[in-house]
Amino acid sequence: FIHYQLPFWSIVLILIGGQAIGMRSMSIYELNSDYVKFSRFMGIKDRKIVAYVFRNAMLPVITTLSMVFSFLLGALTSFQGSQVTGGRLVFEASGSGTLQEPQLEATVRVASPVVQGQVLNDIAIGLSMSGGVVDITGQNDFVFKGVYDPGKKTVDIQAYFEETELAPYFAIAGRPEFRGKLSGSAEITGAVSDLEDLDISLHIAGIHLGFRERELMRASDVMIRYEEGTLIIPESRIELPGQGVMTIRADAAAHGHLDLTARGKVPLEVAALIDPDLADITGTAGFDISAVGPFSSPRIEGQVLIEDARYPIPYNDQLLHDVRGRITLGAEGIVIETLTGRLDQGYFDIRGRMDLEDLKPGRINLQAQVRSLPVLIPETMDLVLEGRATLTGMPDKSLLQADITILDALYYREHQLNLIAEVGQRIIGGGKRTGAASEPLDLPYLRNAELDVTILKRGDVLVENNLAELSIAPDLQVGGTLNSPVITGRVAVIEGFITYQRRTFDVTLGVLEFADPYRTSGAVDLQAQGQVRDWMIYISVSGPFDNLNIRLQSDPALEDAAILALLATGRTPDELTGVGALGPRSPSSMLAELLAGTYGEELRETTGLDILELETVSPEAGGAAGNIRITVGEELTRRLTVKYSLETTSGETTRTAIAEYKFFENLLINGFQDNKGAFGADLRFRLEFR
Repeated sequence: FIHYQLPFWSIVLILIGGQAIGMRSMSIYELNSDYVKFSRFMGIKDRKIVAYVFRNAMLPVITTLSMVFSFLLGALTSFQGSQVTGGRLVFEASGSGTLQEPQLEATVRVASPVVQGQVLNDIAIGLSMSGGVVDITGQNDFVFKGVYDPGKKTVDIQAYFEETELAPYFAIAGRPEFRGKLSGSAEITGAVSDLEDLDISLHIAGIHLGFRERELMRASDVMIRYEEGTLIIPESRIELPGQGVMTIRADAAAHGHLDLTARGKVPLEVAALIDPDLADITGTAGFDISAVGPFSSPRIEGQVLIEDARYPIPYNDQLLHDVRGRITLGAEGIVIETLTGRLDQGYFDIRGRMDLEDLKPGRINLQAQVRSLPVLIPETMDLVLEGRATLTGMPDKSLLQADITILDALYYREHQLNLIAEVGQRIIGGGKRTGAASEPLDLPYLRNAELDVTILKRGDVLVENNLAELSIAPDLQVGGTLNSPVITGRVAVIEGFITYQRRTFDVTLGVLEFADPYRTSGAVDLQAQGQVRDWMIYISVSGPFDNLNIRLQSDPALEDAAILALLATGRTPDELTGVGALGPRSPSSMLAELLAGTYGEELRETTGLDILELETVSPEAGGAAGNIRITVGEELTRRLTVKYSLETTSGETTRTAIAEYKFFENLLINGFQDNKGAFGADLRFRLEFR
């Protein structure tokens, strides 16, 4: 509260001198009054007489101070809550005369005021009061002077601008990206008790506004008047960037009639003022708009013509060009008579209308048609589409219907296939990976738009990436809402193959089924086979997306772990460890062969392995010198890890499956089972001393 009192009392102190002089004058006047003389004649003591004199002399002082205090409290509270954060206030005041006819002189100077972080030029204000009239003069970036008559509550103020910088005032208004200069004059006359009794005139000799580094507009010799509650703008010309020009005329009364016309041609480069990403747009938009009728509900008519609009889309480097259109505005709505253009070599055509209810968006009926329209999704896929779409409804409830045919499509985004993790997760279990939720779309007509979209194919729909070369046939229906779409239907694989570890597997069956009508829940049924040396490997993937079941089989039959080793290295575990040869292989020869194969960094990249360990078993650990242990594994979650270990001891190979679950950073449980039937578990606690 002290912060509100300090500026308040600093200004109140200015008034004490004048009020004291006024109090003295009123006391002398009262002492010479008839009632004081009569009281003394009757013998009343002076102490009682002075009490009456003081009360009567205080009446005008109290009246004046109450008005001043109420004004200061309101003004200073607003000032304290403003964005003024710096500066130095210097003031000087003096007063003389009587309370009925006071004479006051005051000067106020604010040095380097800081408003919302913007340093303004010094402000100097002079006040003088004589004969009941207040004269005001001041100077900042412009000069102003005026007269205020408190008795009549009238003002007469003039201001003069000469190349006045507007950037500081835009910054104060929270728009520091705007800038400009103003030359001209303004005058305000009339009674301040009612806005309609004021006459305001503004003569703009010259003005130019800019947005960041771009010029926004220029104008000269513009007159704006406000007389008897009516705003009048004679026909004025405004120059816009490039060759753009606009003329405007207005005659508007807040509670009466409105007559407004605006026409011109605007270069579309001004769209960069709204969004910097539109800086490369070119073309023009011509308009001729009028608003006539009651100020609260005028009749708006006009048209907008778009010519030769061109825009290179930065997202995917596609070119939107040859865009032309005609949009008409009427009292009942906005009509897109035609809006056509090309996207690269494709074509689109948009038509429709949006009703207006009290100048607010109402029902919409919009149709769009595309032919051979290319859609490029960077680093993902290329599409060529044709079809029709309609959007109907209200801003909070609408329906989007579309029939889309894929003429050509190529999906080429690369992915990592991690059989170790998927098979391990199927055997042991683990957490599911979920994607981050996207922000819902919150735009009129789209926020609650229901979907009825059919997707078919006419040409080739191909998948060509590091994992597969497939030809597929989509037959999909999209329902639900735009923020929560539901896909039903199926995608079938016509032919193709998948690739893993530079080996190809022909797809014998491939179907992606979306059967749930209430949520997007796809189920996969994919079967593929391929020859790896003397074994025919069969890969089967089935089940829903969030719980895929991956099965590996071979002919001749091998265990899952052996099939994984065969796919990853081209060798079975027995071949890797030398089982069946004349003698056990030395660790050095095994290590050399593994490093020459696909182990190391290449193995991690191609299989997605997180763990690859090559260890020599020392005699202290119970093995023979020169024996080796190979461990590969995957961290399924932050706490769960699966491993597969091969260890040779005296020519014998032990294969062990291991699962580790970490309760805390230094406490984990370890379970294992090897190919000899041995199994067990242990609890490990690790404590480090430093």
